[in-house]
Amino acid sequence: MKWVAISLLLLNGIYLAVQLNKDQETEKPVNRFPFGGPELMLVVEKEKLDKAKQLAEKNRQKALAQARSDKRKKKPVKTVAQAPTTVKPKPAPAPKPKPASPPPPKPAAKPAPKPASPAAIASATSSNAMACYSVGPFLLISDVKGMSQLFKRADIIVRERSDTLRKQVGYWTYVPPFASLQEAKGALSLMKGNGIDSALIITEGTKANAISVGVYKTEERGKEQQKVIIAIGYPAKVEPLFRTQPQYWLDLELMKSTKVPDKIWREVIAGYPDLQQLRRKCE
Repeated sequence: MKWVAISLLLLNGIYLAVQLNKDQETEKPVNRFPFGGPELMLVVEKEKLDKAKQLAEKNRQKALAQARSDKRKKKPVKTVAQAPTTVKPKPAPAPKPKPASPPPPKPAAKPAPKPASPAAIASATSSNAMACYSVGPFLLISDVKGMSQLFKRADIIVRERSDTLRKQVGYWTYVPPFASLQEAKGALSLMKGNGIDSALIITEGTKANAISVGVYKTEERGKEQQKVIIAIGYPAKVEPLFRTQPQYWLDLELMKSTKVPDKIWREVIAGYPDLQQLRRKCE
């Protein structure tokens, strides 16, 4: 019984297998997308397809280019000789006319020269004077002007000249500068108390804070006063005193004689008895 049961089971299994096989053979393919859309394609498959298309297009283009090249080579190329072109030179531009320059100005008419005075003639050329003198010194310029007119009336060429005179006017007794104005005032008070009324303090210059005792005509009188100041107790000194003042001269050139006419000279010394008449070399 056991084997009968096993045999039945085997037969049933074989039958079932045969039936399943038939169902598979008769089963129709089923469309996965019943809505009728495009068939799906993998990305890898699409890339391969695109490369194949590109390669085919590239080969087609190469074939067309080769065909055109072969066609050009077969046609004979005609060369046409071109006549050389000549370039006409451009005419040079005409030079622009220069603006006419104005005529040079005419020199202004010079005034007729005035007759030169005897003094101008003598200064322009070497002196032709017969004798030359210097008259002076005058202390005032006004005196020089008056005397100049007097000599010119006698046809004498006159030139005015200024000079500086350094003249000794006496002897100065003084005490050298003190260290301060206060000390000078104390010394001055003591001198005044001893009868030196002419003493005074110098407030300016290189001898500021010195005491001037006085100016004396002779050196002996100055030294006497010096001894008095030393006796009071101050180191007094005595020096020559000079003053500088301007002085004026008239340089004369005599054209008609060798000496100043006596009449003219008498008029000069009548007003200025101390004037000198010095002979000099004519220049």
